[in-house]
Amino acid sequence: MPGPDRLPHLSEAWLTAVDEAVVAHEGLRRVSADLELVIEYRVAGVPDRRWHLAIDRGDVRVRAGAADDPDVWFETDAGTAAELLDGHVDPLRAMISGDLTMGGDPRLLVDHREVLEALDEAFGAVRAITADR
Repeated sequence: MPGPDRLPHLSEAWLTAVDEAVVAHEGLRRVSADLELVIEYRVAGVPDRRWHLAIDRGDVRVRAGAADDPDVWFETDAGTAAELLDGHVDPLRAMISGDLTMGGDPRLLVDHREVLEALDEAFGAVRAITADR
């Protein structure tokens, strides 16, 4: 059971914390000022969990549920999702092993690497308060 100051991974409270972290990250706002991109994350399990990250010219938000038309999507199981969040699993290795699948246009991510780096920084604050799985 997580402590009172720890958020269960993928819970509504966790998603709210991620949203607050990306909204507050000035660097993310700056590097995404000319970008429109929707990334959906699909975590299989009981129950399946979907959430998405919507970037709209510097306005970055995280929302529970499926996106209407994601540009890129990732899908994995809950255990791999937690390991990816913690940095214990490299996303490329997870894709090669088949533990992480991807759809949409991956070139959008390659073309905007600085946005991914800023997202990783924003997620860092939430990693610190995420309960062990």
